[in-house]
Amino acid sequence: MKRLTGKLALFSVLAVASATNVAAQGAPKAPAVDMSQVRSATFKSCDTTKYPAGEVQQTREGWVNVRVTVGTDGRVKEPEVISAFGRGSFEEAALAGAASCVFEPATVNGQPVETKNIVVPMYFRISKMEPGANASMAKRLRDISKMIDAGQLDAAWASLDEAEEKSTLLYEMAHIMLRRAIITAARGNVDLAIAYLRQMEYVRNYLTSDEMQKVQRFRLRLELQAGQFKEALMTERNVRDLGKFDGDDGLVAGLNQMRQATAEKPIWGLKGSIPANCPDHICGKEPVWRYRPLHRTVSLADVTGMLHQVEGRCPGRTFKADAKPNVTWTIPKSWGDCVIQVSGAPGASFTLIDETLPVTQ
Repeated sequence: MKRLTGKLALFSVLAVASATNVAAQGAPKAPAVDMSQVRSATFKSCDTTKYPAGEVQQTREGWVNVRVTVGTDGRVKEPEVISAFGRGSFEEAALAGAASCVFEPATVNGQPVETKNIVVPMYFRISKMEPGANASMAKRLRDISKMIDAGQLDAAWASLDEAEEKSTLLYEMAHIMLRRAIITAARGNVDLAIAYLRQMEYVRNYLTSDEMQKVQRFRLRLELQAGQFKEALMTERNVRDLGKFDGDDGLVAGLNQMRQATAEKPIWGLKGSIPANCPDHICGKEPVWRYRPLHRTVSLADVTGMLHQVEGRCPGRTFKADAKPNVTWTIPKSWGDCVIQVSGAPGASFTLIDETLPVTQ
């Protein structure tokens, strides 16, 4: 069996599902839709984004994730910054760039419809520079990896803080983020580690193919451990030659176990918690726990601490509700593939119930 070079922490699989009885609540009405006649919005073009002059002079790169709504005419509206990376101030230029983007609008039965919650990453990269880290940063990153391998997690984290202050290139930022994910997972905060790795998806083109394959395998292992089964299936599609490298046997077994369990059980319960000590550029101004449901009905139970809102971000609609236990929310199929976000005080915990109930079309 082949070996991927580089050391990533290994974690056991798999999260155990459990059932909980919850009270039912009627789903919002929505018209029936033939899902075979639904076409998603597709990106066409953006105007050239203006690179802030001061950041060019400082040789600073960065990227900004902008959430937008695409109208029936394919034009962007309601752009908002959800996270920004790099030491420079790129947000204003990113908003202007995202507002200029044009999409082929989504259609239902051939008619254009509005699409919400599309994330547009806006990159600021100095094109004349080759991907990679400068010599001193490369050495610092190697030294940090040695600290992690030796179990010196606090020292490694402090060194990452110093490295982040000096980093100016996308490649460096991605490797700092990866090492933070490894340390965070080793400390037992798997949800926060996954949040770091989700952001790395946006800079996959600034890493080598082998580096990104290590990231994808690491992410898949954590998603299986956390019970993030739908996201694990999506990550699996990005893993090349799964089963042919050292450590893959556990991933394959976990995926097979997951598929069997999801086929047999119509109800899942998984533990969630609001990330603590999560920086704004990873979790935003208000941290959230995120989950992509297998089924269309979700609810909360076993709440400890203060929760604020349950939010469903779907292509067809966004809904928000108070995060109350023992109340169910059933998402119409016509809203598309949704992400559930739970906000609250950092450290607050709960069980999310993901189940199948009669679904409104």
